[in-house]
Amino acid sequence: MSLPVIPALERGLALLKLVLTSERALGYNELLARTGLPASSATRLLKSLEEGKYLLKDEAGKYRGGNELLVLARGAPVFTRLLSRSKAVLETLSVKTGNTALLVFWNGREQQCIDNVVDSFSISMQEVGNITRDCSTTPCGWFFYSS
Repeated sequence: MSLPVIPALERGLALLKLVLTSERALGYNELLARTGLPASSATRLLKSLEEGKYLLKDEAGKYRGGNELLVLARGAPVFTRLLSRSKAVLETLSVKTGNTALLVFWNGREQQCIDNVVDSFSISMQEVGNITRDCSTTPCGWFFYSS
C-alpha cells in the first residue's frame, strides 16, 4: 500500500530540486515560471524553506542552497566519501603550512565548517558545525575554492 502524496511537500521538494540542481542562484520569477506554481503557494513555500535554512536568499534576492542541507547530506554516501577523501588533504595542508586546515561549505552568504584538522601550535577558531556570516572578522589564511 503506497501512501498518498502530500501536494505541498511535493511542491516544496520541486522548488528545492530546481535550486539545488541549477548552476546558478535562481530568482523568484524564474522559479514561478519553471514550476508553474501559483505565486501565493510559491511565496509560502519559499518562506518556509528559507526560515528552515534549506534555502537562502542572496544579496541579489536569488535563491541558493542553505546550510541546513548539510545536515541532510551528512548521511548521504557522496558526503561520506567527500569527508573521507578530504581528511588526507586537510592533514597535508595542516602539516605543510603549520596551520589548522578547514573544509567549509560556502553558500554565497555564509560558511559552515564541515571538517578540520587542528595544528597543535595554532588556535582553531572554527569548530565543525560553526556558521560564520562575517568573514572579515574570521581569522583565515589560504583559501581553495571549488564549486
